[in-house]
Amino acid sequence: MILQSEKISVSTKKCQNLKQWLLEEAISVGKVIASVPNVAMQENYFYFLCKPWITPATNEEDKSWWELRRKQFSALGFNGDLTCEGLTQILSEDEHLRKCCPAPWMLARYFSLEFIDKLASAMAYQPPSQDQIDIFYSEFETKTYSNKFAKFSVSHLYNFDSKTYPLIFGDFAIEKYENKFISKILGDTSFNTNLFDSRAGEYFLVTKSDKPENFNYDWLYEEKSKAEEFIQVLQYFKDGVVHIGFTAPYYLPEWVNGIRKNGLFFIGEPKRLAYNNGERLYTIAESEITELRKWFRIYNSPKVVARLSDERNKLRQAIMRAGDNYEASHHHIDLTRKLGDLVIALEALFSPSDQGELSFRISLTAVHLLCCDDNERTNKFKFIRNLYNRRSKLFHGSYNFAEYYEGRFISFEQIEALSSIVRQSILRFIVLFLKGRDKRDEIIEKLNDGALNPEASRLLRLESDPQEYLLEWGKSLIQE
Repeated sequence: MILQSEKISVSTKKCQNLKQWLLEEAISVGKVIASVPNVAMQENYFYFLCKPWITPATNEEDKSWWELRRKQFSALGFNGDLTCEGLTQILSEDEHLRKCCPAPWMLARYFSLEFIDKLASAMAYQPPSQDQIDIFYSEFETKTYSNKFAKFSVSHLYNFDSKTYPLIFGDFAIEKYENKFISKILGDTSFNTNLFDSRAGEYFLVTKSDKPENFNYDWLYEEKSKAEEFIQVLQYFKDGVVHIGFTAPYYLPEWVNGIRKNGLFFIGEPKRLAYNNGERLYTIAESEITELRKWFRIYNSPKVVARLSDERNKLRQAIMRAGDNYEASHHHIDLTRKLGDLVIALEALFSPSDQGELSFRISLTAVHLLCCDDNERTNKFKFIRNLYNRRSKLFHGSYNFAEYYEGRFISFEQIEALSSIVRQSILRFIVLFLKGRDKRDEIIEKLNDGALNPEASRLLRLESDPQEYLLEWGKSLIQE
C-alpha cells in the first residue's frame, strides 16, 4: 500500500522534557476539574483551557471575549501564559511534532485528546501510581513517534476497475481501498457511511507531497488539478466513463488525521450513484498497462507539453473546446446531459465556417476522418446525424414527451457509441496538431472533399492515426 511511511529515525530531535511538561499540565488541569466540576463536562479540557491564549482574535469582539476567558481561567489556577510558552518551545525543539502539528492549537488539541485529559481526570479523583503514569506515557510516546510524518492527496477514480494494483505512473499510484478505509479518508466516523457507494469504484489516485504545510490547503487543490490531468490520459486511452470524484488529504502517522482534518474534509463530490449501477466499469486489463504507461510518458514528454501549451492557436482552441465538453460528459449520470456535451464537442471539431446544414456536414466530415470503408461511413453518418438531431430536439424543447420521461429517448449504448466517436475524433485532431498542423478549416476542407477525393481523406486518416503516432514517437525516443 502506498499510504505508508517509514519508521521514525532514532536521530530525530525530540523535546527532552516533554514527559515532565505533560505531567505538570495534567496536574494543573486536574486541579481545575476537581475545583470546578462543570469543566469536566467540556470536551478536550486542556484544549478548552488553552484556547483563549492560542486562538488569534480577528476583531475587537473576539479580543474582548478571549480576554474575559483568560481572566476566568487564570482565576481557576490555570497559567495560560506559561502553557502557551511551553507549547511554543516544544514546537521549536521537537522536529517530528512540528511537522505533525505545526501550530500551537494543533499540538494542544493532540495533547488534550491523547494524554493530558485522561491523566488529569484520573488525578482529579483517584491519583494513579508512578508506574501507571510511566506505562501511560510509554503508550502515548509509541503512538506519537511510531512513523515519520507524511502527507498524501487521495483522489477517487470514479467507475475505475483493475485486477492489477497498485499501478505506478511516475509520481502517481493507483490503489484499491475497502469501504472502512475510504470512510477514514473522507473523515467520516459514522458506522455506515452514506457519502460513498463502493459500486462507483474503489480505486484511488494517490500522490505523496513534500510541500510545506499550507493551512489554506492550496496544495490539495493543486494535487486535485494534477489528478484531473492524469485522468485525461485514461479518458482518451480507451472508451468508457472515468473521472475524479473527490480529493482528500491523508496523513501519517494516522493520528494526525484526527488533528488536521477535524471531521469531514474533501474537495469535489463523493459519488452516491454508480454509473449504470456499476455494470459498465472502466477497466484496465493487465495486457493494457504497458501501453497505458507509454501514453502517460508521451503526454508528459517535453515536446508534447510544449506544443499543447500553445493555447492561442485556433486549432488548439478547437481541440480544447471539444476536450472540455467530452471530459465534462464523463461527470454526468443523466444521459441527455451527456448527449449535449458530446454534440458540442463534435461541433467544436467539425462545424463548417458557414454554419449551413450543420448536422449533415458535421456527420459527413466526422466519418471521413474516422471510417475506412463505405459501409462503415454510411452507418456512422446515419448514427451521428440521428443523435445530433435528437440533441437539437432537446435544445429546442421539441422532443418526444413519452420517450423522454420513460427513459427511451436515448440509451447507454447510443451514448457510449457517440462518446467513442468523439474520443477518437479528438485524438486524431491532437495528432494532427502535434504533427504541426495549425488550421482547423484546412482539415475540414480536406474532409469535405472526401466524397470527390477519397485519397485525400485516406491520407489524412493515416496522418492522424494515434497508433502510428505512438510508433513514430517510440522510434524518435530511441534515436534521442
